Amino acid sequence: MATNINYSLSSTSTSHYTTELSQYETETESFPGIAGDGEGFIKAIAVNSAENRAWYVEIYDVNDVIIYAKSFSESDGIQIDNVTYYYFAETEIPIPLTRKALVIGLRNMSTDAKTVGTDGAVTLTLTIAK
Repeated sequence: MATNINYSLSSTSTSHYTTELSQYETETESFPGIAGDGEGFIKAIAVNSAENRAWYVEIYDVNDVIIYAKSFSESDGIQIDNVTYYYFAETEIPIPLTRKALVIGLRNMSTDAKTVGTDGAVTLTLTIAK
């Protein structure tokens, strides 16, 4: 009998997704805590952002081709305190058979650029079921 194990994995706002992003620019990061082993699902995607932006979260295959994307509009952002906007979507994305770590891109779809460093801090959290 298979056992489902749920866990969350988050990027670090001080070392992941820290560059300035003009409209349509993407920054990619490896998520070594998620093996691209073809097993399990990404059950949810959450973005915490210091700036209210339209975000596009991209999951890549071994050839760096986008195999899944989730878009968030600026109006999807819920301001949870004076400095943080929260975006959330439940998903049912099969974890692809790709590589040792999933590569996830964050694309700025807003006309306003994402600020570099902590002023533009973003944390991406994935909820995984294995």
